[in-house]
Amino acid sequence: MLEGCTAWPADVALDDPDERLLASSGAPVCDDDEIIVVDDDGREVAAAVPGELLAHGPYAIRGYHDAPDKNRAAFTPVGY
Repeated sequence: MLEGCTAWPADVALDDPDERLLASSGAPVCDDDEIIVVDDDGREVAAAVPGELLAHGPYAIRGYHDAPDKNRAAFTPVGY
């Protein structure tokens, strides 16, 4: 689960092209958002390959207060 101001870091609008509406999870909400999909080993996968969604941006939390073990389990070393 992504924690931040929104539950999902991507969005679609009613006037978006059909490609985005029907064949994607949307576009980043903010230009500073970064969204990637990784395999079980944490390697980024190609488009249309299933995997785990990882995201970070200016409104996503950076970590849990005073919980280093939880942070290591929940976040990648670069902040996803």
